[in-house]
Formats: sequence, C-alpha cells, structure tokens
Amino acid sequence: MSLDSLIEPSEKAEHLRNVIFSGEAVAFVGSGISMGCYPSWRKTVDILCLRCGIDTPTKDLSPEEFLNKAEECKKLNEQEYFNILRELFGQAASFTRLTYNYLFRLPFKAYVTTNFDPLLAEHRSSDSKVFCYPILNFEEIGKNTKPVFYIHGTVSNYAHNPREIECVPDMKRGG
Repeated sequence: MSLDSLIEPSEKAEHLRNVIFSGEAVAFVGSGISMGCYPSWRKTVDILCLRCGIDTPTKDLSPEEFLNKAEECKKLNEQEYFNILRELFGQAASFTRLTYNYLFRLPFKAYVTTNFDPLLAEHRSSDSKVFCYPILNFEEIGKNTKPVFYIHGTVSNYAHNPREIECVPDMKRGG
C-alpha cells in the first residue's frame, strides 16, 4: 500500500494549495494549457512528417518516439522543419484560455515551459522577465519578478537565423 492511498484527495489539495501560496513553488507549464490555441504535439509531428516527406505515425507513440520522429524530420529537411515550427507557433493565437490569467495571479516563484508558443510571455505581468534557451538566467528566481523560462526556446518569425528557435527580440536577455 502506498502512502498516497492513505491521504485523502482533500488533504492533497490543501497541501498543494499551501505549497503554492508559500511563494516557493515554480509552475511547470506544459502544452495542455495551449491546447486549442496552437496545434498539439501529435498534430505538429504529423505536419512535420507530411511536409518533410517522412511516414506519418499510424499509432500513438511514446513521447520519446515523437521526439525521434521530429528529429528525423529536422535531419531530413532542416529548413522546412524550422519554417513549419514558425508557421505553427510564431503567429498570435486567435484566442487564449483564461487559465493564463489565473495562472499569473497565483504566487508562483517562476514559470517554466517546454512550449514553443508565446502565450506565457504574452500573459506575464509587466515586471516579469522572460528568458529563452540558451539564455536561461535562473538567478532571477526569487527576485520578485516571477520570471518565465522557455527551456527549449520559443518560435519567432523574426529569428536572425531561420534555422533557430529563439526568443522574439523584446524577449531576448530577459527584456
């Protein structure tokens, strides 16, 4: 029997609430919050495969297999790979979820995302700095700025090198 089975869901929720409101928690934001605003990872890999000339997955793949498929597309046609990512994630979303507004009202210490889309940066508070791979200034955590970290970078139609995923100009160096 695991310890989790001994703890009531209400106790878990209360504990989570206490951790968040302590101001010591960091929010990890995955693609679920952007669903509907931008394509899913599955849809993205399907589009990459189709346009790069690779067989589209016919079954659900593990996360590692999806990454391998995306990497295969990149190796086969790198320029098209980055063009597709820019097309899919470099445009403003036609709508966003209220979840972003609520997320930034919570007292998280920082926000970390693997997403390419700009929604976290667009919804951050005005004093919150944004950092994108490879410039991840983690020293900003705890400086009351609620920094946002794009650990894989974010897509920009204004990238200096069309084969890079990087920050949009106003997001560079924590701007």
